[in-house]
Amino acid sequence: MAGTAFVEQLRAERAMSVDEVWAGVEARLDRPVAEGLNTAHEACDRWARDRGRLALVVRHSGGGSERWTFADLADASSRLASALRAAGLRRGDRFAALLGQGVEAHICALAAWRTGKVRRNLLRAGAG
Repeated sequence: MAGTAFVEQLRAERAMSVDEVWAGVEARLDRPVAEGLNTAHEACDRWARDRGRLALVVRHSGGGSERWTFADLADASSRLASALRAAGLRRGDRFAALLGQGVEAHICALAAWRTGKVRRNLLRAGAG
């Protein structure tokens, strides 16, 4: 979506009800939230199907940079998720990672979502 069109869409959403906004978000997911939301899939894996699709560029203070594709992030977070499981962490366990704002923080979050370490209750307005 072009930048101007995206801004116009955001402005239009301000006039929508919460239910209308939620319906628009859910329509863009790979499957309905009622079937279960896999955040790692929605945030990364669905885009990793195109192995060359750029996710982020890390700029280093020395002038160099690293390019990370969604496939790179999916692979790295899958390896970390496997290591967490091998260390004995199971679904619902708590853990912490002390990281800066680098790519490692993204990888750790994706791994946590992959392994079920992050619990999230998604409630629509007026529900429950």
